[in-house]
Amino acid sequence: MLRKLCINDRIFHVDQDVLSNQSDYFRALFNPMFNDSTKEVITIKEIVDADNFQIILNYNHTGNLDLAINLPELINILETAQALAFDQVVQICVQELYRRTQIFDNFGDICDVLKVGEVLSVKQLFNACLERIALNFDAIDLEYFVKCDFTEDTVISLISYVEINSACDMSLLNLVEKWAEKRQITTRLHTALLTSQMNIIEERLWTPNICSPQQKQILQNALLQLKSLKSESCQLKDLESVFQSSLRSQKLNLCMLGTEIDSKEPDIQNDVHFYTFNPRLKRKTNESSFCDNENRMQLGILKGGSITTVPNGFILAGGEYKYGKSNWNMDIIKYEYSPGQPTKISKLGTLPFPRRHHTAVLIGQCLYLLGGFCRTRVMLADMIIIHLETGQQKTIDLPNRGYNIAATEYERNLVVAMNGSIYIYNDVNETWTHRVTLTTSVPNNVEFHFAFCNGHKLYLTCNFQQTVYSIDLSSADLLEYQEVGKLLNEAQKPCCQGPYLYNLAKSDVLDFDGSGEKVIERFDVRSGTSEEVFKFCSPIPVQDFPLFWIIK
Repeated sequence: MLRKLCINDRIFHVDQDVLSNQSDYFRALFNPMFNDSTKEVITIKEIVDADNFQIILNYNHTGNLDLAINLPELINILETAQALAFDQVVQICVQELYRRTQIFDNFGDICDVLKVGEVLSVKQLFNACLERIALNFDAIDLEYFVKCDFTEDTVISLISYVEINSACDMSLLNLVEKWAEKRQITTRLHTALLTSQMNIIEERLWTPNICSPQQKQILQNALLQLKSLKSESCQLKDLESVFQSSLRSQKLNLCMLGTEIDSKEPDIQNDVHFYTFNPRLKRKTNESSFCDNENRMQLGILKGGSITTVPNGFILAGGEYKYGKSNWNMDIIKYEYSPGQPTKISKLGTLPFPRRHHTAVLIGQCLYLLGGFCRTRVMLADMIIIHLETGQQKTIDLPNRGYNIAATEYERNLVVAMNGSIYIYNDVNETWTHRVTLTTSVPNNVEFHFAFCNGHKLYLTCNFQQTVYSIDLSSADLLEYQEVGKLLNEAQKPCCQGPYLYNLAKSDVLDFDGSGEKVIERFDVRSGTSEEVFKFCSPIPVQDFPLFWIIK
């Protein structure tokens, strides 16, 4: 049935059935219950462009939509299709705009598309543009950004984005100041700005071995200042002192060493690979062969070695070569992260005797290697303390024997969880302090294998169990274990970053040879919840290397 439509004084002859099938808007418009449906000429009251409507009509009849048009024209077609509920055309335009946002060099165009995503509530476009702006924050023209007249919600979404990449954190404050020149700063925006800075400071502060003691003190002072500012009314200019940092110019990447399986010859050992991940964006950022021609084949079969993060790389210590008889790695080696791959830098020392499946903790310039197994597979009851600058070593007795011992740093001291008890080591007088725990709170049949601190809380996991426990170390009374939540998978090779625990686990608990699929999950100690952030497409045996961190 042919009908007449009037759009901007222009008459269109349309097929009622075709439009009703393509658009909920016209299905309602032609409904007999609608007063205008019986008129000879129906006037479209929505603000739409007649030429764009003709393009959409042509698509409805031919199935072809010419996308070789400039950005403003494409946006106009999308706006018309959205207003008249042509869902197929909307989807085509959104997909084309999304494709263009990935290749645009002009960040003014990306701001334009972000505005479209904001106004039309197109989440896919909005998130894609927000990510590109955040990752290229310093390339944004602030004047043009302000000209786009984004809502407060959009500004808050941007400053709260965890992956903002900027040479100076002050750029974030500058953007808000520019946007707010003709607006009133709300408590909500003020809180979001402070929270964004607090989150990134806390992330660095509680990720082991990322900051020097001096840097930690600066961050702690800034955090205290931010907390005081958050609780009182203040102007944007009052925040300048706590944004004089460059934390957003450096990114923490989750790293892993592993070897890919050859599907044709799975028994042949391949070169070890170095993988880096961006856990916030949930994607792998790099994969490369390990740049150590001398040792990379051996690393692929190293079992029970420890990896410790340092500000510009990592330290590998100990372990036994899987297929060698009494073939041990006795070296302590430092690797630095050069663009794309880690490179062997120096040998820091030699272990006095073989050790594998030990725990490594770095506090200042002292590397602590705790417990593990010796050459005869006997559990060790000592720890080696190695001063990385002088090379001096000393051996200290542990409270008990153990391997994969749960140990970490707390207030510049080594804290260890063993046999249901908490011990704190004093390096000055070389003694252990036993913190008494509430016996009834100690989990049954659990020996912890991983520990990390966030604030005054000590968090603990046990290999091949899912429950995460915590202890408040600031308590002057008996220490009490509390259940925080459960991981999605059994704890196997965890590491921590700020308030998050990352767990590298097998997706199949019956995968005894380690050749099956691996997943990385992220557990938030604040909420007690966990989510999967990455899944390997192909099986990768990881041997006994844990996850660790690298700053890029």
